[in-house]
Amino acid sequence: MSRVVHTFALLAALVILVSCLWREYGLLVSLKRVVIAYLGSFFLAGGLVLALRSVGWNQIGAASPAAAAKPVAKVVEREPAAEAEEI
Repeated sequence: MSRVVHTFALLAALVILVSCLWREYGLLVSLKRVVIAYLGSFFLAGGLVLALRSVGWNQIGAASPAAAAKPVAKVVEREPAAEAEEI
């Protein structure tokens, strides 16, 4: 989950950086906006992950407990069939 949060924050910072370069802002204004975007999105995504974990979601896309309780078919290994003798 932390990797998702960091990726989201870096993506937000990259979008702001490209936007600032496109609008031809100065270096200090661009860096300030990038830092604010990174920290804001990091704490926002971190709070969202914390809220989801407190509700009971431990992993994104995790199977429900009912689905995990279903029996799984047992795999049986077979010995190679004996070759039939030709007459």
